[in-house]
Amino acid sequence: MLFNASATHRSSRLLRRAICGAGLLALIESVWISPLRGAEEIAADRPNATAESAADDPPASKLDAKFADGWRKEVALTDPNGGDKTPHCVAWVDDGWLVVERRDTAGEVEWQIVLAQVGEEDEPPTIEPNPAVPGGLRLTYRDGRFFIRDDWGHLRCLRQKKTADMPWPALEIPPDEVHPSGMVLGGGNKLGEKEGRLYGRRNGGWQFVARGWEGELAEYVLRMYCLEVGAFRLGSRSDRGGVTYTVGEQLHSVQSSTLSDDGELFVAARMHEWLVNLHRDQLKKLLDNRKKIVGAAPPAIFAAKWLNGDAVPLDDLKGKPALVYFAGDYSKRVADQLSAIDDLFGKYRDRGLEVAAVIAADDEELYAAICEKRGWRFPLAVDHSGGPGSWGGPAAQRFSVTDTPCYFLIGRDGKIAVGLYQERVPLGSYKRPPPLPDDAEIQNLLGVGDQ
Repeated sequence: MLFNASATHRSSRLLRRAICGAGLLALIESVWISPLRGAEEIAADRPNATAESAADDPPASKLDAKFADGWRKEVALTDPNGGDKTPHCVAWVDDGWLVVERRDTAGEVEWQIVLAQVGEEDEPPTIEPNPAVPGGLRLTYRDGRFFIRDDWGHLRCLRQKKTADMPWPALEIPPDEVHPSGMVLGGGNKLGEKEGRLYGRRNGGWQFVARGWEGELAEYVLRMYCLEVGAFRLGSRSDRGGVTYTVGEQLHSVQSSTLSDDGELFVAARMHEWLVNLHRDQLKKLLDNRKKIVGAAPPAIFAAKWLNGDAVPLDDLKGKPALVYFAGDYSKRVADQLSAIDDLFGKYRDRGLEVAAVIAADDEELYAAICEKRGWRFPLAVDHSGGPGSWGGPAAQRFSVTDTPCYFLIGRDGKIAVGLYQERVPLGSYKRPPPLPDDAEIQNLLGVGDQ
């Protein structure tokens, strides 16, 4: 495991004077981060939880156990994946603090939070599943002064504000993974003397974030984003004692994970286990479709419009070898590749080579201008937009394209001979265009030697 989940493994403590400085924030609905999908849509295809699920909770601490160090309570939640495995919420008291964690169906920690100091007259927190949301969690402490709400990957928490000179149980921040190149993939951002540090870690296939002070002492640790879902970008900023953190980039139904935190209230949209499983299913289907494309007749391109020439009838290309290039988001590097493709077209079009490039509708004006400036001779198909920054148009879907640039070579028999997709981005790497087809590959496609 990445974390020590019992007091036995938390021997490291900071010996500093305790200062209780909790404040109560008004929960403003505008800071709520919109769900990954609409609640109505998700509720329609997910099993309903019932209030009876709380009755199946495992036994907690003894009834006469004092709410102090050694107190512990575990609550089983409904499986957000609709199966029979149960995620769990566990709360315990350690060094006079209430600590709460959530584990997924595999037993891996999703988050840990040092919530608040425990007073002698305090009652234990109320912990229960949310009967309206599969996997949902409700925790309330001190009559609502502090709380945790965790539903569908959206986590809200109001906890006691901590300062650099108060001790609390030390949560273990996952260690940095090191890329084979030797590059360290995690790190910390200093927020200020009163805000401490924000730590980012990439470990075990997940992106973690933690907030703490010197010595990597964490008051919470969150599992935010699954790196296998796609490429990622990482950023954070501090503003008047608060912090905004984002990780990931949009890929189909998967959006960036975000965290807003002012030291007491934080609101996080994080990637949930069921969403990762959904992506795995989508990825398997995508790879299966890609295997079927090579060796088959190319799908037709129903473009919104064609620039710089007539439509290329890809579904009727027998006898005419062709190169189809999905250009993706505009950049100078991609434009340079298109110019190199134009050179190939100029060299081999008299021998029967057809060339077409597919561009996103959002970049139509940019490509139209650069096409005129550079004098490209091949046509460009404008794919219907799938939304800003995404490839969801019908042409991309028919070719099973999710990452660009990529290209396809169609032989004289009218079937796809080569489908070179953009490879998935390795951990710690940057997206680079695939190599262009070279002269030997084009000549092999044409079935003639260099002339």
